[in-house]
Amino acid sequence: MDDSDWRISAVSLGDLIQTHKGRIVIYTGAGISTSANIPDYRGTNGLWVRNKKPRLSDQNDIFQSNTLQPEKPTCETPNSSDQAFETPPKVLSTTSHSKNASVKLRLPEATLAKPTFTHMAIKALVAHGFVRHVISQNVDGLHMRSGLPREKLSELHGNLFLEQCVSCGCIVKRRFDVAENTSRGHHLTGRICPDCRLHKPAECYMVNLNLCSAVEKVINGKGHLKSPRKAFMLAQKSAALKLLRSRQKIDSDANQSDGGGPADNAPLLRDVVVHFYERQPEMGLAEIYRVAAAIQAVHGRKPLQDSIQFCLAQESPEAYADLGADAFSARNLALIHSPWFKRMLPAFRSNPIVPLNNGPESPTPECESSATLIIVLGSSLQVLRNYAFLWPQGLGKCFSESKTRRSLTKKSKQTNENPTDQNGGVCLPPDSSHTPPCSPSKTDRCSLAIVNLQPTCKDGLADIVIHATCDAVLQIVMSECLGLPVPDYDPLHDDPLYTEAILLNPDEEHTRTRPDIPFECFVSADRSS
Repeated sequence: MDDSDWRISAVSLGDLIQTHKGRIVIYTGAGISTSANIPDYRGTNGLWVRNKKPRLSDQNDIFQSNTLQPEKPTCETPNSSDQAFETPPKVLSTTSHSKNASVKLRLPEATLAKPTFTHMAIKALVAHGFVRHVISQNVDGLHMRSGLPREKLSELHGNLFLEQCVSCGCIVKRRFDVAENTSRGHHLTGRICPDCRLHKPAECYMVNLNLCSAVEKVINGKGHLKSPRKAFMLAQKSAALKLLRSRQKIDSDANQSDGGGPADNAPLLRDVVVHFYERQPEMGLAEIYRVAAAIQAVHGRKPLQDSIQFCLAQESPEAYADLGADAFSARNLALIHSPWFKRMLPAFRSNPIVPLNNGPESPTPECESSATLIIVLGSSLQVLRNYAFLWPQGLGKCFSESKTRRSLTKKSKQTNENPTDQNGGVCLPPDSSHTPPCSPSKTDRCSLAIVNLQPTCKDGLADIVIHATCDAVLQIVMSECLGLPVPDYDPLHDDPLYTEAILLNPDEEHTRTRPDIPFECFVSADRSS
């Protein structure tokens, strides 16, 4: 595609945005962050490529690997996209993409990055009512740092700058990368919840003594450590894990003997990142990932409510009678039959994110209807395509770039003869005598626009495909098509990590080696420019 072609397509994208104002959902991958010097995933020197190449490194390298035996990969973390990172640091990894590949996510570049033009443009589109929700697979935290409202953002793979208490569920913002020493299945950071310190000081004091004792043993046992700070950090993390496991075992035994309530975990913090080869989401992190908010933005509030009610009604058959036949639309069935949705049911049951009854926490009317335009920015969709709840009817299939819409039409005709949902399940709810057609009409079909340097598996379904950088495309869309100003990043006013992050206690400084985000550099750079 030459320069004039993608510019024309960018103008067409601007027209689409105007047409679908208020019913747009944006999906983002690492392609929107490469201009901030954050490596992509599948680019020439992306993180996935790094893990395939054997490279030597010394003990001070910031990228490290682990040879734990991971499960089958089901998610792509941290970011998947389309541009190359120019100067990748050395990495010690396995010789091939295998089960022995690194299961640790290391993205130190995120600490030195600031939101790009695309991040700020997305914030402006949300602020002016064009976009209802942003769904991101990035963990760099740049959407949050741009000032995008929390309720408008779903970070499917977590955030490097957030911790969560395993006891009270409190969310703790930090100015440094909290996942520097965590990995798949090992999420504890070795720190104590600051909220629990206030409400349970005696318990936290005892926990702190336990952790400090582990560090003292390292100090007394090894007099000549090459990397003492790292050794202290690992010792405290290991002690935290042992403490948590012992607490869980004690509570489990007590509950079995007296039929007590749920276990009271130790007031320890964990990262919220989905590491390589991990399955997402976890029940306890449902609010972190905000997956229900993403479903609601794409499909509408009622389909989500009906799907949750229907699945939970299997335990209470009398509740099923309240659901009418209209609840079993193709959109509902796609959710109900999704393996992901079934895994999330415990979270919806214990703490439904979207209220099932109209109340003070009910969402805004803009999400009552389904989205009519999906915009993909900087993602190859190698992972996002696997999230069935993200794709409205008609967009669930994947085609190579060479396939045309005639292939889609042919498959749609076959679907009309024997309707099935996008997950391959027959569209017949249990004990239902009425089944609406599963193939969407032309008026119901959600439009799709893709901006990515590399081809994606859904290019054949898209109304617009632009192979150009996200920054360049959005500059045309914002200035020439919509006439919307894009604000510069202002950390003092926009960034919640500057205003809301909680500083470490002095006795916890040894639990990290990553520096704080250099906000002062961003402020001075903006003033000089």
